[in-house]
This record gives sequence, C-alpha cells and structure tokens, in this order.
Amino acid sequence: MTPDTPELIAALNHPLRRRILRAYLDGRFQTASATLLAAEMEMPLGNVAYHVKTLSRLGVLELVRREKVRGAEERFYVIGLDDRADCVRGILEACRETDDAA
Repeated sequence: MTPDTPELIAALNHPLRRRILRAYLDGRFQTASATLLAAEMEMPLGNVAYHVKTLSRLGVLELVRREKVRGAEERFYVIGLDDRADCVRGILEACRETDDAA
C-alpha cells in the first residue's frame, strides 16, 4: 500500500518511528530487523516491532528476507522510500530538534 502524504505525515508523528527511519537514513543500518533496531535504540522489542510493522505496512520499510532464529522468524527490512524520500527527510529534519531535546 502506498500512503498518501497525510497518512505518511501522521505515521511519522511518532518519535520512535522517526528514530527507526533515522537509523537507516543516517547509515547505521542498510538492512535491519526489529531485534537489531531495539538493541540499537535500547527499547523493548515489542514496541520497536510494532512500529516497524506500521512503517512496513505503509511501504516506508520493505521486507527483504526472513530467517529462522531459535524457533521464531526474524524479518529484515530495508528503507523503501522511492518518491517519498524528500517528504520523509523533510519531516525528520523538521522534528530533529524536538527529538534531540527529548
């Protein structure tokens, strides 16, 4: 599903989703799972996984592979912004000062 701009802006209203996207855009990750992102951000896996799924549903993150890990399936994502990259970067930059202060 490709979100229209209002839906994308609403999704990026959450600070954890912005942190997830910054981890990709700042070059810390090219491919990552919710487990890797949670460890990087020192956040609970459940919280991060929920927001990764939301970003994936919107097409901002794209599932690229699945791996079996201790009986569970770990999903790995890449950033998938295409023509929305400038919009997302603008939102992230506009929110950076607020996010850094938190």
